[in-house]
Amino acid sequence: MKKYCLNISWMFTLIACHFTTNPIETKLHQVKTGMRSNQVTSIMGSPDEKIDLGNMQDTLGNQAHMEEWLYGENQSIMIINDTVNAVTFNRKKMREKIEHIIDSARNTDRSKPFSIQPDL
Repeated sequence: MKKYCLNISWMFTLIACHFTTNPIETKLHQVKTGMRSNQVTSIMGSPDEKIDLGNMQDTLGNQAHMEEWLYGENQSIMIINDTVNAVTFNRKKMREKIEHIIDSARNTDRSKPFSIQPDL
């Protein structure tokens, strides 16, 4: 009987661990595109790391300062001119998609119209 109770308690522990939510992700769902950076810090707190991507210029000649704010192991917020531009819940997966797009572009036959190849 004792062994049976131990197995049940172990099972409940595993289930509880499986369904715990990531507190960073929970907060990240509150961050929306267009928010100011001070609103982000009031929700998320200070980022674990800031990557200053520097100043960029668009085709119209407008300057934009870009930063990527990292939270936890795999989440980020892109800040452009002190405003949220993008929220990424899975940086690793996003990076893989970008690399796939770049690889697809490199592998195209230049004589044919460009298209992005789907993941297989």
